[in-house]
Amino acid sequence: MLEIRDADAAVRHIESRGILLFLPCGVPGFSLYENMEPELFETDEKSLNPWYWRFEFAYVDALFYGQFFDGRLGFVRRDLFPAFAALRRKGRTPEELLESGEISEDAKTFYRALSHMGEWTLAEAMTKVPPLETRLETIAKELQTKSLLFTSGFRYKRKKTGEEYGWPASLYARPDDEFDEPLEDLFPSQEEALSILRTATGWETLDDANRRRLDELLLGKEKKRKPRTSSSGTGKGKKR
Repeated sequence: MLEIRDADAAVRHIESRGILLFLPCGVPGFSLYENMEPELFETDEKSLNPWYWRFEFAYVDALFYGQFFDGRLGFVRRDLFPAFAALRRKGRTPEELLESGEISEDAKTFYRALSHMGEWTLAEAMTKVPPLETRLETIAKELQTKSLLFTSGFRYKRKKTGEEYGWPASLYARPDDEFDEPLEDLFPSQEEALSILRTATGWETLDDANRRRLDELLLGKEKKRKPRTSSSGTGKGKKR
């Protein structure tokens, strides 16, 4: 088994695989973790601890990094991202997806309120959508699962002296802004997109149970939206 002990080797492995999760997900071989010694996650040496490598992963131009897989952290190589987004968005533009009923009202509000910003931390987003303050992490996960956001970098807090301190906050951005043309113009058909991603992930080499699990990760789980309770207090509501 390949053993990865530094960020550069991890990036090379991720790029060679195309799509990969950071931590184990139930599909054999479909995580970066499985190619590293578990003890590395406990070391205080930043150059050896994979949790710190993430700060470098986000700046690799050939990769998109984020909580794409049901809230789990993972990677999608740039050339595969149009196929990945085509599946997650079902071939729709961001606006069509926002109006499809598959995105929560809070996530719609969040996405639209920050449309003029290139990238932001959740703390910065809080100033634009204060009523959503307690749900921002959940909303960010939802939008990443739908391929509408990714983790574009990290930002440390700074003391008055300019010295960085603490644990850095994630920066979020829209993957659509990373392409020279509308991302939906690069979408293959749904059938072709799934075939592209299955080929990249070695789907054919898996048994039936792991094929089903991998398909769930690639397609993303559909989450049922709870109906809103009407203001009349009857308990009836309408679907979003």
